[in-house]
Amino acid sequence: NRPVPVMLTFSNKDGKTIAHVNLSYDPQSPVLTATLTADARIYVNGVEVDEPAVPAVYESILKQYRTALEENWTGQQLMDAGAKDVHTIPVYMKKNRPGWLLRVICDPADVPQMEQIIFAVTGTIGLRKQLLERTCLTRRTADVTLPAGTVAVKRSRWQNGVICAPEYESVRRLSEETGIPFRELYQAAKTAAEKEENTSC
Repeated sequence: NRPVPVMLTFSNKDGKTIAHVNLSYDPQSPVLTATLTADARIYVNGVEVDEPAVPAVYESILKQYRTALEENWTGQQLMDAGAKDVHTIPVYMKKNRPGWLLRVICDPADVPQMEQIIFAVTGTIGLRKQLLERTCLTRRTADVTLPAGTVAVKRSRWQNGVICAPEYESVRRLSEETGIPFRELYQAAKTAAEKEENTSC
């Protein structure tokens, strides 16, 4: 949860850099700040934009970036509060306005808390709720030991086999501690768990 710096660069059709947008977002205090410098003309999707229109182009980009980051911040708060999963899907709303569809999966007992977070953070004025059924495979979580350390792996039984899926946070933590790429640790943990399961059968 560290500030996220982003710089967008505009170029003319000859490839000359003529504008910069510098953005900074602090997830601890979701406020987006930005500075813009520009000269001459810019091209967006091949269409020339006159200098007076630069602020409008900038505002459009800033709004899209801010919305995406705020949705990410909302999702993190919901997950921290106990949501099972959170999805954000780009959609077109009424009058073809771009927006985001937020889906939250949680236990029925957690609905009031999820509603409080959504109303407080997103500014929406209404929610739709559904009670869904879920089919789950029998599962357990057990560690595998790698040369770099241990990784928790979820093992789910399906028919006569076992589906092994290393836990994301466990792999991420070991990757940060050792500097070994995430994908290498994930694959090594998956392979080790599958070998264990095949040996025990």
